[in-house]
Amino acid sequence: MKKITAIICLSAFALFWAGCQNAGRPTPEMTRMGMGTGPGGGGVGAATNVDNAGSGDLGDFEYGDENLQGRNSDVSGVDGPAYASVYFDYDRSYVRESERSILNETAKYLLQNSGQRVLLEGHCDWKGTTDYNLALGDRRANSVKSYLVELGVSPSSIDVLSKGDLDANEGADDSGRQLDRRGDIILIP
Repeated sequence: MKKITAIICLSAFALFWAGCQNAGRPTPEMTRMGMGTGPGGGGVGAATNVDNAGSGDLGDFEYGDENLQGRNSDVSGVDGPAYASVYFDYDRSYVRESERSILNETAKYLLQNSGQRVLLEGHCDWKGTTDYNLALGDRRANSVKSYLVELGVSPSSIDVLSKGDLDANEGADDSGRQLDRRGDIILIP
């Protein structure tokens, strides 16, 4: 009887180990839930201007356009909540070189206004599961935080929140999904 129990336990462990060896990090395509079944109702913050003062503009965005001409990322002279966004590549959380100027200006502003607090929100497009996108949004927000801290901003003045795909424009095309892959920088009054 002990021999049979040992064989069953060893077999179960071998199957478990084999499954772990084949498990790689899933991509959003592997975890996609399909049209109409994923979270994100669109509308709320979806592919729209996130500047609550109404002066920002995302301009004519084309997929792959690194400049995102026409968007407002100026945080100088802000007396209340302000928004700026940095955009990320598909399934990535590193800060693109093209987005660093926004973070450099933000760090400059935060260093000149040492009492200013900031909230960094990580966002994702609608592809992938909620859990996957919440983790990716967290990595994006923390990537922005790390960049700002490297520039001298106090980590205690930065809060991080992952929104994942909660505000994503469900079913968006390539250009709409690019707008959802972002980190929002929100100055807290």
